[in-house]
Amino acid sequence: GPSTGEVGVLRGGAWDDDDGNCRASDRFGGEPATRVDYFGFRASRTLGFSVPISPLPSSSESAPPTKSDATPDSRLPWAEVLEQKPDAAVVTDARLRGEIERTGLPWRVKDKGTGIELLLVPPGGFQRGASAGDDDAGADEKPAHEVTLTQPFYLGRYEVTQAQWQTAMGSNPSTNSQAPQSPVESVNHDDITTFNQKTGLRLPTEAEGEYACRAGSTDARHGELNAVAWHGGNSDSKPHSVGQKRADALGFHA
Repeated sequence: GPSTGEVGVLRGGAWDDDDGNCRASDRFGGEPATRVDYFGFRASRTLGFSVPISPLPSSSESAPPTKSDATPDSRLPWAEVLEQKPDAAVVTDARLRGEIERTGLPWRVKDKGTGIELLLVPPGGFQRGASAGDDDAGADEKPAHEVTLTQPFYLGRYEVTQAQWQTAMGSNPSTNSQAPQSPVESVNHDDITTFNQKTGLRLPTEAEGEYACRAGSTDARHGELNAVAWHGGNSDSKPHSVGQKRADALGFHA
Protein backbone atom coordinates (compact mmCIF):
# COMPACT_ATOMS: atom_id res chain seq x y z
CA GLY A 1 0.00 0.00 0.00
CA PRO A 2 0.97 3.67 -0.01
CA SER A 3 3.62 4.91 2.40
CA THR A 4 1.36 7.68 3.71
CA GLY A 5 -2.37 8.11 4.21
CA GLU A 6 -5.12 9.20 6.54
CA VAL A 7 -5.85 5.73 7.94
CA GLY A 8 -3.51 2.89 8.89
CA VAL A 9 -4.35 -0.80 9.13
CA LEU A 10 -4.19 -2.83 12.33
CA ARG A 11 -4.36 -6.59 12.19
CA GLY A 12 -5.41 -9.58 14.24
CA GLY A 13 -7.37 -8.39 17.26
CA ALA A 14 -6.35 -7.34 20.77
CA TRP A 15 -6.61 -8.25 24.46
CA ASP A 16 -9.92 -6.38 24.86
CA ASP A 17 -11.52 -7.44 21.55
CA ASP A 18 -14.42 -9.80 21.17
CA ASP A 19 -13.99 -13.25 19.63
CA GLY A 20 -14.84 -12.13 16.12
CA ASN A 21 -11.87 -9.78 15.86
CA CYS A 22 -9.20 -12.29 16.92
CA ARG A 23 -8.65 -13.89 13.54
CA ALA A 24 -5.82 -14.20 11.02
CA SER A 25 -7.48 -12.04 8.38
CA ASP A 26 -9.05 -9.41 10.68
CA ARG A 27 -8.42 -5.81 9.55
CA PHE A 28 -9.15 -2.58 11.38
CA GLY A 29 -8.50 1.02 10.37
CA GLY A 30 -7.12 3.70 12.66
CA GLU A 31 -5.67 7.18 12.33
CA PRO A 32 -1.84 7.06 12.44
CA ALA A 33 -1.71 9.54 15.35
CA THR A 34 -3.98 7.45 17.60
CA ARG A 35 -2.58 5.99 20.83
CA VAL A 36 -4.67 3.33 22.54
CA ASP A 37 -3.74 0.82 25.23
CA TYR A 38 -4.40 -2.09 22.87
CA PHE A 39 -2.27 -0.77 19.98
CA GLY A 40 1.07 -2.62 19.97
CA PHE A 41 3.22 -4.08 17.23
CA ARG A 42 5.53 -6.87 16.11
CA ALA A 43 8.91 -6.08 14.57
CA SER A 44 10.39 -7.51 11.40
CA ARG A 45 13.74 -7.51 9.59
CA THR A 46 14.50 -7.32 5.89
CA LEU A 47 17.45 -9.48 4.88
CA GLY A 48 18.92 -6.92 2.49
CA PHE A 49 19.93 -9.64 0.04
CA SER A 50 18.18 -12.27 -2.07
CA VAL A 51 18.22 -15.93 -1.14
CA PRO A 52 18.24 -18.45 -4.00
CA ILE A 53 15.96 -21.32 -2.99
CA SER A 54 16.95 -24.71 -4.39
CA PRO A 55 14.30 -27.38 -5.07
CA LEU A 56 13.30 -29.51 -2.12
CA PRO A 57 15.32 -32.75 -2.00
CA SER A 58 13.50 -35.94 -2.93
CA SER A 59 12.85 -38.54 -0.27
CA SER A 60 16.00 -40.39 -1.38
CA GLU A 61 18.23 -37.35 -0.99
CA SER A 62 19.58 -35.84 2.18
CA ALA A 63 18.90 -32.24 3.17
CA PRO A 64 21.67 -29.71 2.44
CA PRO A 65 24.23 -29.32 5.22
CA THR A 66 23.72 -26.47 7.65
CA LYS A 67 25.95 -24.67 10.11
CA SER A 68 25.99 -25.78 13.72
CA ASP A 69 23.88 -24.00 16.31
CA ALA A 70 24.97 -20.55 17.48
CA THR A 71 27.45 -20.10 14.61
CA PRO A 72 27.59 -16.43 13.55
CA ASP A 73 26.32 -15.70 10.06
CA SER A 74 28.27 -12.95 8.29
CA ARG A 75 25.19 -12.10 6.23
CA LEU A 76 23.36 -11.02 9.39
CA PRO A 77 25.71 -8.57 11.16
CA TRP A 78 22.84 -7.29 13.31
CA ALA A 79 22.00 -10.75 14.70
CA GLU A 80 23.19 -13.14 17.36
CA VAL A 81 22.42 -16.66 16.14
CA LEU A 82 20.60 -18.65 18.82
CA GLU A 83 19.63 -21.77 16.86
CA GLN A 84 20.50 -22.71 13.29
CA LYS A 85 17.90 -25.41 12.71
CA PRO A 86 14.22 -25.14 13.65
CA ASP A 87 13.19 -26.91 16.83
CA ALA A 88 10.63 -29.58 15.98
CA ALA A 89 8.83 -28.90 19.26
CA VAL A 90 8.25 -25.30 18.12
CA VAL A 91 7.97 -25.52 14.33
CA THR A 92 5.61 -28.45 14.48
CA ASP A 93 5.00 -28.80 10.73
CA ALA A 94 7.70 -30.93 9.05
CA ARG A 95 7.11 -29.23 5.70
CA LEU A 96 7.70 -25.80 7.22
CA ARG A 97 10.86 -27.03 8.93
CA GLY A 98 12.15 -28.26 5.58
CA GLU A 99 11.39 -24.95 3.91
CA ILE A 100 13.21 -23.04 6.67
CA GLU A 101 16.30 -25.25 6.41
CA ARG A 102 16.26 -24.94 2.62
CA THR A 103 17.00 -21.20 2.89
CA GLY A 104 20.35 -21.94 4.57
CA LEU A 105 19.67 -19.16 7.08
CA PRO A 106 19.56 -19.44 10.88
CA TRP A 107 16.08 -20.14 12.18
CA ARG A 108 16.21 -18.33 15.54
CA VAL A 109 18.19 -15.15 16.11
CA LYS A 110 18.34 -12.20 18.50
CA ASP A 111 18.61 -8.60 17.37
CA LYS A 112 21.80 -7.33 18.99
CA GLY A 113 20.59 -3.78 19.52
CA THR A 114 17.23 -4.45 21.14
CA GLY A 115 17.35 -8.05 22.36
CA ILE A 116 14.27 -8.87 20.29
CA GLU A 117 14.04 -12.55 19.35
CA LEU A 118 13.12 -13.17 15.72
CA LEU A 119 12.25 -16.34 13.83
CA LEU A 120 12.82 -16.98 10.14
CA VAL A 121 9.72 -17.15 7.96
CA PRO A 122 10.39 -19.12 4.76
CA PRO A 123 9.04 -18.06 1.36
CA GLY A 124 5.80 -19.59 0.19
CA GLY A 125 2.23 -19.07 -0.95
CA PHE A 126 -1.05 -18.83 0.94
CA GLN A 127 -4.66 -17.79 0.61
CA ARG A 128 -4.80 -14.26 1.95
CA GLY A 129 -8.15 -13.03 3.23
CA ALA A 130 -11.24 -14.52 4.83
CA SER A 131 -11.10 -18.21 5.59
CA ALA A 132 -13.83 -20.46 4.22
CA GLY A 133 -16.88 -20.35 6.48
CA ASP A 134 -15.59 -17.35 8.46
CA ASP A 135 -18.86 -15.60 9.26
CA ASP A 136 -17.09 -12.79 11.16
CA ALA A 137 -15.11 -11.65 8.11
CA GLY A 138 -15.73 -8.15 6.80
CA ALA A 139 -15.91 -6.96 3.23
CA ASP A 140 -12.32 -5.67 3.40
CA GLU A 141 -11.12 -9.26 3.97
CA LYS A 142 -12.64 -10.51 0.71
CA PRO A 143 -12.19 -12.01 -1.77
CA ALA A 144 -9.60 -14.49 -0.56
CA HIS A 145 -6.78 -14.67 -3.08
CA GLU A 146 -3.45 -16.38 -3.59
CA VAL A 147 -0.36 -14.47 -2.46
CA THR A 148 3.23 -15.69 -2.84
CA LEU A 149 6.16 -14.39 -0.81
CA THR A 150 9.35 -15.04 -2.77
CA GLN A 151 11.93 -14.21 -0.08
CA PRO A 152 12.37 -15.24 3.56
CA PHE A 153 12.26 -12.62 6.31
CA TYR A 154 12.63 -12.41 10.07
CA LEU A 155 9.69 -11.65 12.35
CA GLY A 156 9.48 -11.09 16.09
CA ARG A 157 8.55 -14.24 17.95
CA TYR A 158 6.51 -12.03 20.29
CA GLU A 159 5.16 -8.52 20.17
CA VAL A 160 7.70 -5.85 21.11
CA THR A 161 7.72 -5.64 24.91
CA GLN A 162 7.79 -2.63 27.15
CA ALA A 163 11.32 -3.53 28.30
CA GLN A 164 12.56 -3.73 24.70
CA TRP A 165 10.96 -0.40 23.86
CA GLN A 166 12.52 1.14 26.99
CA THR A 167 15.96 -0.13 25.94
CA ALA A 168 15.72 1.47 22.50
CA MET A 169 13.77 4.63 23.30
CA GLY A 170 14.60 5.43 26.93
CA SER A 171 10.95 5.70 27.97
CA ASN A 172 7.78 3.63 28.26
CA PRO A 173 4.55 5.14 26.90
CA SER A 174 2.35 2.21 27.97
CA THR A 175 -0.81 2.86 29.96
CA ASN A 176 -0.44 -0.53 31.66
CA SER A 177 3.22 -0.21 32.59
CA GLN A 178 3.53 -2.58 35.54
CA ALA A 179 4.84 -5.56 33.55
CA PRO A 180 8.04 -5.05 31.49
CA GLN A 181 7.41 -8.27 29.55
CA SER A 182 3.94 -7.18 28.45
CA PRO A 183 3.60 -5.74 24.93
CA VAL A 184 4.38 -2.06 24.64
CA GLU A 185 1.15 -0.18 23.89
CA SER A 186 -0.23 3.33 23.47
CA VAL A 187 2.26 3.82 20.63
CA ASN A 188 1.18 5.39 17.37
CA HIS A 189 2.51 5.05 13.85
CA ASP A 190 4.99 7.93 14.21
CA ASP A 191 6.34 6.45 17.46
CA ILE A 192 6.89 3.10 15.76
CA THR A 193 8.52 4.78 12.75
CA THR A 194 11.00 6.48 15.09
CA PHE A 195 11.68 3.16 16.86
CA ASN A 196 12.31 1.45 13.53
CA GLN A 197 14.65 4.21 12.33
CA LYS A 198 16.70 3.85 15.51
CA THR A 199 16.86 0.06 15.46
CA GLY A 200 16.88 -0.91 11.76
CA LEU A 201 13.70 -2.93 12.27
CA ARG A 202 10.43 -2.44 10.41
CA LEU A 203 6.76 -3.31 10.50
CA PRO A 204 5.79 -6.45 8.60
CA THR A 205 3.60 -5.97 5.57
CA GLU A 206 0.00 -7.14 5.81
CA ALA A 207 0.81 -10.15 3.64
CA GLU A 208 3.84 -11.09 5.76
CA GLY A 209 1.89 -10.77 8.99
CA GLU A 210 -1.02 -12.89 7.83
CA TYR A 211 1.25 -15.50 6.27
CA ALA A 212 3.20 -15.92 9.52
CA CYS A 213 0.00 -15.92 11.58
CA ARG A 214 -1.58 -18.64 9.47
CA ALA A 215 1.62 -20.76 9.40
CA GLY A 216 0.16 -23.14 6.85
CA SER A 217 -3.35 -23.15 8.30
CA THR A 218 -6.42 -22.13 6.31
CA ASP A 219 -8.57 -21.61 9.41
CA ALA A 220 -9.48 -18.26 10.93
CA ARG A 221 -7.10 -18.95 13.85
CA HIS A 222 -4.59 -21.69 14.68
CA GLY A 223 -6.53 -23.22 17.55
CA GLU A 224 -9.24 -22.76 20.15
CA LEU A 225 -9.38 -19.06 20.99
CA ASN A 226 -8.66 -19.24 24.73
CA ALA A 227 -5.63 -21.44 24.05
CA VAL A 228 -4.03 -19.17 21.47
CA ALA A 229 -4.95 -15.59 22.38
CA TRP A 230 -5.82 -13.05 25.03
CA HIS A 231 -9.14 -11.38 24.27
CA GLY A 232 -11.99 -9.59 25.98
CA GLY A 233 -13.36 -12.80 27.47
CA ASN A 234 -10.21 -14.03 29.24
CA SER A 235 -7.81 -11.11 29.72
CA ASP A 236 -9.32 -9.61 32.90
CA SER A 237 -9.29 -6.24 31.10
CA LYS A 238 -5.50 -5.95 30.94
CA PRO A 239 -2.58 -7.05 28.76
CA HIS A 240 -0.38 -9.97 29.83
CA SER A 241 3.27 -10.95 29.44
CA VAL A 242 4.17 -12.31 26.02
CA GLY A 243 4.58 -16.01 25.28
CA GLN A 244 1.85 -17.41 27.53
CA LYS A 245 -0.49 -18.63 24.78
CA ARG A 246 0.10 -21.52 22.39
CA ALA A 247 2.16 -20.58 19.36
CA ASP A 248 1.27 -21.29 15.75
CA ALA A 249 3.14 -23.88 13.65
CA LEU A 250 5.97 -21.42 12.90
CA GLY A 251 6.50 -20.56 16.56
CA PHE A 252 4.81 -17.14 16.75
CA HIS A 253 2.77 -16.22 19.82
CA ALA A 254 -0.30 -13.97 19.73
